Amino acid sequence: MSLPGFSHILVPLDGTPSSELSLEAAARAASQNGKVTIVQIVEDLVSPHQLPDDCDKQAFWQEQARPVLEYLEKVKALVTRDDLKVETMAASGNPAEAILDIAKKLAVEAIAMSSHSRSVLRQVLIGSTVQTVMSRAAVPLLIVHPSTEDGNIS
Repeated sequence: MSLPGFSHILVPLDGTPSSELSLEAAARAASQNGKVTIVQIVEDLVSPHQLPDDCDKQAFWQEQARPVLEYLEKVKALVTRDDLKVETMAASGNPAEAILDIAKKLAVEAIAMSSHSRSVLRQVLIGSTVQTVMSRAAVPLLIVHPSTEDGNIS
């Protein structure tokens, strides 16, 4: 008998410790022998399709994404459930759009994200990645809000 939960959860990280708290929520919500895909979206990476045809696109992508991939390999160790398959990936583009595209492409059952505390004015003026994903995602969102007092999940 398997534990109830989501069989595949996408966990977008932005490189901050507070975003990493969503890994714990994903591990809790994943089914037995489930899968967690950790992704970091970097807006200024050049996508391979934007490169000239005579360029070694794979080598270029690996080199520019190396710091991101190294970070993701480190945070992968934060998922401590032995029965979970954990994969990592780097992507480029607008974070909200990329998260939605990846979620659809991978056919995930849920997305776990951390919500950063921001002023209401800033959210109204520029919006937030979490708000955009929440309003457009076709799957449930697990939103983790770090406690400002003790750094724990609230």
